[in-house]
Amino acid sequence: MTRALFVTTLLLLAASAFAQPDQPDVLPKEFWCMSMQTKHASKFWLAKGKCVSKCLANFWKGIESSENDCLPPYGGITALCVNDTVFGGKGAENKLQAAVMKGCVTGPGADCRRSTSPSTTRCWPSTASNTGPM
Repeated sequence: MTRALFVTTLLLLAASAFAQPDQPDVLPKEFWCMSMQTKHASKFWLAKGKCVSKCLANFWKGIESSENDCLPPYGGITALCVNDTVFGGKGAENKLQAAVMKGCVTGPGADCRRSTSPSTTRCWPSTASNTGPM
């Protein structure tokens, strides 16, 4: 009797150990978007830290004239390193924005429609309810 109870309990525990969870509420495109944001956000903070570290090193060496350029709101070369307003693609924030646009809005699986102006594109993720632009 006790042996049968032991075997039954063991089988029930073993069966529950192999049970698989339900499908997550996140669609594959949404998961890809979250993964891309996480990956590129860590690269963003690393690049921004390098910009500020280089500025502070130059300040301590006497190359940089003001410590204020190394602190938010950034100025001079540090501002261009963090957010490139001249060339538009070299700054850490610009790279993060481009990666998120590519991975979440305009990448595979996104539903992009042309607006009335030929120079602008309005994009909606195909998994969303298409209620408005992102």
